[in-house]
Amino acid sequence: GADGSLNKRETVRLEKRQRELRQDKRAAKADGVVTAEERKDLHQDQNKMSRRIRKQKNDAQTQKP
Repeated sequence: GADGSLNKRETVRLEKRQRELRQDKRAAKADGVVTAEERKDLHQDQNKMSRRIRKQKNDAQTQKP
């Protein structure tokens, strides 16, 4: 919300995406080599996730009782 907190729905959605990013990272490392393309994709995904978190923390949505 506007106070810098996340509502339950936002939290669940962002946590799910974080799990997916961790799985992607593990998959990239599975063969012992993270290629430049994999590294670029992982960084882009993480940057996108950071922007989403920042946006959600500063939006006007509030927690429903």
